[in-house]
Amino acid sequence: MLKVVNTHTLPKLNLDTFCMISSHIRSTGVMFQFMLTCHGIFNAGVPYLIKLGPFLTSPNAIASFHKFMADDDKRRYKWLKTLKLDLGDSAEATDRLLEIFSNAHTLKRLEIRNCHLLDRDERIRQAIASLTTLKEIKLLRMSVISSAHAMLLEMESDVVNLEVSFFSETGNFIDGEAVIGLQKFAHCAISLHLWVAEFIHCPEEIDTSEYPVYPQVKTLVLDNARVDRLQLLTHAFPNLRSLTVINIDNARGSLEEEEPEGVEEVRDINRVDQEEMAWEALDYCYGNVNNLYTLGMISKIQRLDLSRVVIRDEAEIEQLRAVVTDALPQSLVLHVAAEFEMNALRNALFVALDDLLDFTLIVDIVEAPSSDIDPASVVACIDETIVCPLDCQ
Repeated sequence: MLKVVNTHTLPKLNLDTFCMISSHIRSTGVMFQFMLTCHGIFNAGVPYLIKLGPFLTSPNAIASFHKFMADDDKRRYKWLKTLKLDLGDSAEATDRLLEIFSNAHTLKRLEIRNCHLLDRDERIRQAIASLTTLKEIKLLRMSVISSAHAMLLEMESDVVNLEVSFFSETGNFIDGEAVIGLQKFAHCAISLHLWVAEFIHCPEEIDTSEYPVYPQVKTLVLDNARVDRLQLLTHAFPNLRSLTVINIDNARGSLEEEEPEGVEEVRDINRVDQEEMAWEALDYCYGNVNNLYTLGMISKIQRLDLSRVVIRDEAEIEQLRAVVTDALPQSLVLHVAAEFEMNALRNALFVALDDLLDFTLIVDIVEAPSSDIDPASVVACIDETIVCPLDCQ
């Protein structure tokens, strides 16, 4: 016998349960599939879907998103906080993009992975520059001749987190351009991620009055940058707390190919410069021992991570000793080769043992037969002198 169900007694969507489930969804695709399970969930899920941040990679995706946002009398734009684009210079999407940006009055994070899009039509640059709510912007695959750089100087938003490329297609890098090119945000920037930036000015004297100061910047990432003179950085970012240096070369070429005299010359200049201005202390510093030795920082560093490049030889051990002596870290991360002589580590770290509270040692066994590595002997070899929590990987 069939039982007739009164549809008026069916349970309604439990918003608490829905909110709990939605808060654990991080993918727009998964969220959309969840929304398709029923009409009630679809309507309730619209804000969550938009807040996840659409990633648009084609004119068709732009058209679909434009149509979706136009529903409900464009009120959906109030939930648009994050937008990612990887589109190239497609003219087909220009008009729709203009309307999207003209309605994005609450947009906080914008990522453009192909800045040729901004070279296509000046109106797109103007629409982005006129936004007043942006707090984070990423402009990737961008050359210094891109219109995007001009757009940055015209922006009305007080952006606090920036990730910007200063790649030169001609190879003609402009020294300190990253500092000058972002001066619009000198009063508000907190975190900077700079790609292919250049700070060399060596051996000539630096006129620091030409460069703006970023007093609020606490985090600086230099990715594939060229750096010789630390003075440019200490002047521009006097209150820095976290420094990451990745694949840094100095003005004379790759540090791995550098003559010892060249490295020592640059290091000596930097150490003299720091007699006038230096970071007193950093909370965190990440890089490789070659780069940090050449920069010659005298700052105390709470957490020093040198795991990017494997330490293999005696020359690098001597550089490690010098870096650790200056930094006196409380937390240290090292990455050594399997054939590394562990006894040499004792002398290199001896001066820092009183300050060291946490030590992570990563032993690279990828290129060595597993039979040649005895983790227990590695730990025992340094356990006598390093009295702190030890994490071997």
